[in-house]
Amino acid sequence: MSIDFIFAIIFYSLLVILFLVFRKKFTVQGKIFVMYKTKLGLRLMDKMGRAMPRFWKFLGVISVISGFAGMAAIMYMLVKGLITLIAQPAAAPTLGLVLPGVKIPGAPIFVPFWYGIISIFVVAVIHEFFHGVYSRVHNVNVKSSGVAFLGPILAAFVEPEEEELKKRSKLAQLSVFSAGPFSNLLTAGILVLIIIFIAVPFTNTLVDVKGVQIASVEKDFPFYNAGAKSGEIIEQINNAAVTDVNAFTNAMKGIKPGETISIKTNRTIYNIVAVAHPSIEGKGYVGVLVSAGEVVIKDSVKSRYGSFLPNSMLWIGRLLVWIFVLSLGIGLVNLLPLGPIDGGRMFYLAALHYIKAEKKTMKLFGYVSVLCLVLVVLNLTIPYLRKLFG
Repeated sequence: MSIDFIFAIIFYSLLVILFLVFRKKFTVQGKIFVMYKTKLGLRLMDKMGRAMPRFWKFLGVISVISGFAGMAAIMYMLVKGLITLIAQPAAAPTLGLVLPGVKIPGAPIFVPFWYGIISIFVVAVIHEFFHGVYSRVHNVNVKSSGVAFLGPILAAFVEPEEEELKKRSKLAQLSVFSAGPFSNLLTAGILVLIIIFIAVPFTNTLVDVKGVQIASVEKDFPFYNAGAKSGEIIEQINNAAVTDVNAFTNAMKGIKPGETISIKTNRTIYNIVAVAHPSIEGKGYVGVLVSAGEVVIKDSVKSRYGSFLPNSMLWIGRLLVWIFVLSLGIGLVNLLPLGPIDGGRMFYLAALHYIKAEKKTMKLFGYVSVLCLVLVVLNLTIPYLRKLFG
């Protein structure tokens, strides 16, 4: 049992205890959505919304355009991902469940507990805060804000006056709906710049990376069949030293199907015959995913600052990466034209504008929601079932 899983058990147990002790302060909807309502942040939403109305309305138009572009992008990704999963069993899934600290079979990533909890909370707060800001930009009152739990998934919420919102123009409503996902995508964009131009250069002054580590091996591919294990350090490829990930990538670039490769690790030497790449014609493939090897703080840094401060800086850098990953993922998923989420409300409102008839619009929306739900379920379950049953 990993330390992340233990943290997850403790954390969710404490939440259940708090819910049972302070039951009257929580609101439950649909038996699985639990809300703790507050007035926290409402004044700041109001202040920001009224401070620069022209700027917010201009940005709102951009967020609506970006929202529909993101909706098309995530639908395309789901369709393409499903086709790829069916055609290529070894392909990585496009979509996966994320539960911090819990390794879910078939999920494309594992999110360490504290990184995941903090990142999801930050993403959710930013998302909901900007729903509130745009509600105030268009003079829609916000009744409450707070934290919420959709089953074990941490969330946040704001509660605008829905009847007031329905009386605003369609563009105003769309800007309120799109504000949350847009703020997440904008956060991801800003973090990319921070990570590339600040965090990575700064980190490189603190640490040295030694070697290349096998992160995972794909079942039924040459590296797996040779007996390679995750965690081994790759030292040589065809008698040439491998010092970092770039050296590994360069060494593997010219490998063709049927070519024999000698790979030396800290455990043994593997003589592997490459197979055809699942998706790139003419390229060899051995079925291994690598990552940077051991990351060690430089002796010069350690002697001057000790270990705690540099490790803290590295931890913050990794947290920024996880906030970026989850901002991008959550922002796009919220744009799906599905049910009551932001993308669903945007799609319905846009369809109503063109179709005019409410019943026909609702019928179309129902079909699109079902299609979207089927795509999501299949993208989630196919990798899960393959991992579970082989």
